[in-house]
Amino acid sequence: MKIKFKVQSSKFKVFPLLTLCLLFYTYAYAKIEVRTDTAVVTFFEGKTEYKKKDETKWNSLKKDEILKEGDEVKTFEKARLEITLSDKSTMRFAENTSFIITRLKSAQGEKGGITNVKLFLGKFYGNVSKFAKKDSEFKVETKVAVAGVRGTIYRIDMEKDNSFLTKVYDGKIEVTNPPYEIPKPQAVGGPQTVPGPAKIEGPKQVTLKEWIEVIESLQQFTISPDGTRKKEKFSLEEDMKLDWVKWNMERDKLIER
Repeated sequence: MKIKFKVQSSKFKVFPLLTLCLLFYTYAYAKIEVRTDTAVVTFFEGKTEYKKKDETKWNSLKKDEILKEGDEVKTFEKARLEITLSDKSTMRFAENTSFIITRLKSAQGEKGGITNVKLFLGKFYGNVSKFAKKDSEFKVETKVAVAGVRGTIYRIDMEKDNSFLTKVYDGKIEVTNPPYEIPKPQAVGGPQTVPGPAKIEGPKQVTLKEWIEVIESLQQFTISPDGTRKKEKFSLEEDMKLDWVKWNMERDKLIER
């Protein structure tokens, strides 16, 4: 990995200090060791909380915190979070974002790992390691779409109005409709008043239309609140003007590939 930068100073020589800092952060990434079937918090700022699987108490998230399958996380105003997996893939989340880690299985032997995240709301940025095995699974599920990737750099925005946006910076992803979830059965209460007889419509055939879109480098895919889907190219130069994107690109430079 080569990172070039230029510093000018008339009184002080700050280049050695910056070089030392850069080498330190790069070394820190290289030394990250994540235990099997877990992920580790490698960066955070602002207020961030998490809730362990099958628990109701929310706890403050800290650097080096270990997250496991089933853990739920939420970030607040002006917060950012980075999580690193065992294969050095990274997931980053912007402020006012909530998600749950639904699957987290590390690669074992010839078998690839599985990482599935359900993004309820907010902004996600993923840098999936090219070292991940070919059969590794990495999916981000939202209310309106699921993005499946491998060896890819991309981001996803999920808004309150159910609008969806994903942009691919390197590699490609497959975006599909979310899986149909069978409603949970409601608890049966005591005796209740039963309404009188009424006309019932005949049976209707209900079908779930499945769709799939392949989004490649420098392409974006959007879903509007009314369900309209659109795929088109985007300008990386314009996208880099966003602070969220620029920050992620800078973090990517620190990852040893």
